[in-house]
Amino acid sequence: MDQAVKMKTADQAIFRSKFDKWPRFYQNSVFAGDVVKEARGMAFGPMLSEAEKLKALGNGALGEGDFMKANHCYEQALSVFKYAENVDPDWKSKGMRDDSLVERSYLCASSSEESAVRGFMKSVYLNLALVCQKTGEWDIAIQACDECLEIEDDNAKALYRRAMSRVAPKSSGGVEQEMAMEDLIRASDSNPGDKTIAKELRAMRQKVKEQRKKDKLTFTGMFERGEVYTKDEELLVRDRLEKAERSAARAKVMGTGEEDNLDRRIYEADALYNVYMKQGRLKEAEELGKKVEEAKEGRRKIREGRGGGIDFDNPTAKMVEDAKERGIDLNDPQVKDMLKRLKEEKEGKPVGEEPSYDGETRGKLMEMVKDMEGRELRECLKEMGLDAAEGKKEEEYREMFVKALMDGKKIPSNWRPTPRISPFTQKVLSFLGAGSKSWWGNLRVSLIVLFFMVAYRVITVGMARGGPRVRVPYVEEVVRDGEGVSRGWEESEEF
Repeated sequence: MDQAVKMKTADQAIFRSKFDKWPRFYQNSVFAGDVVKEARGMAFGPMLSEAEKLKALGNGALGEGDFMKANHCYEQALSVFKYAENVDPDWKSKGMRDDSLVERSYLCASSSEESAVRGFMKSVYLNLALVCQKTGEWDIAIQACDECLEIEDDNAKALYRRAMSRVAPKSSGGVEQEMAMEDLIRASDSNPGDKTIAKELRAMRQKVKEQRKKDKLTFTGMFERGEVYTKDEELLVRDRLEKAERSAARAKVMGTGEEDNLDRRIYEADALYNVYMKQGRLKEAEELGKKVEEAKEGRRKIREGRGGGIDFDNPTAKMVEDAKERGIDLNDPQVKDMLKRLKEEKEGKPVGEEPSYDGETRGKLMEMVKDMEGRELRECLKEMGLDAAEGKKEEEYREMFVKALMDGKKIPSNWRPTPRISPFTQKVLSFLGAGSKSWWGNLRVSLIVLFFMVAYRVITVGMARGGPRVRVPYVEEVVRDGEGVSRGWEESEEF
């Protein structure tokens, strides 16, 4: 049942991608209560009054420490003026779908109404951000501050709370500190007399100064080491990286520890580069940008197999230790096989595909073993450590033997390939081999033997008399082939 629910949820998620990207407080405007729905239909005065009541309830709950109730009241107060409505009456059975959602907001009739609504919305967003800070929901606190800054881009409270929310998580690092300092500078410019902002800005500047020193050492070391990371390490952090994908201003970067993944470090460096560019620190951005490009080039070479490979059959002690920390046993043959398959996928090689053999080489080998009998082939295969059980066709054994030779198996001691001879000699041998099968064959063999005897006599007599040498092509051809046998076998050892 649980699996069925998960499958249905995953299927529905395809049709509500826009809804899933909305901040939670805006998503919840779809599920407004009756009080809010009634307020939306009122005139502006009563509408604002009802919204103020909801805000007051939230303030009371916040004062009492009931953060869940306060959060709910603030969300409902916001949804009086800005909300999304599902126009499909049957949406509860069909599920949430983007095509049935309509976004609405109150259309102010005058500048005074607009000013009142903007002031109300700003205050509620700020209170909502405060509640989320109390509950440790830093991302939502930042989103609430973002909405407030959309209304008033230099609101000191929103900038201050967003800065504090950026650096509050334990996973925050140098990038968050840089962005927080930028927010605090803007907040200080907006409200120069605020002592709290001034104090936090001084502290943040000191932290950023120290972090920049660490970043310089970390990034320099990273690019000089040229570390090699496996596909599995990428998979282990991919989920965290996907959650961190936002615009540069909202980047969620997770630390800069020595054991972090190369992809994540490059991601951090990119984010830091964007911050430097935004702050006008062009020299630092240029230096970091060059190192980032060098690292990306190194990563590309690694992925193409030109930057050094990982030998999973012979893992180093560090590889075994690192894998153990991630729950992977590199001493397990099945695990090794899986990692090798992943590596093949990463390098673009089809997993489990039989090696392709060179057609010319294979043809030569097939020619050399074509006259071997099934018994000889089985003996050779057994000596090579392969299964050569009886019952197969001779051609199958021959194919297995050639494949084993192509794979680099040790050549059997009892095998000698058929010598490579010329087509003319092959015809002669074939003609002679046809003897013994009939009386006509025997006669042919006898005539050939007689011919060679006469030829030999003519040659020797001619040489003894000093006369011209009579050329006998048959004999010379066989002699040349005989010499070629030795050379041919030496050359064939490369197979």
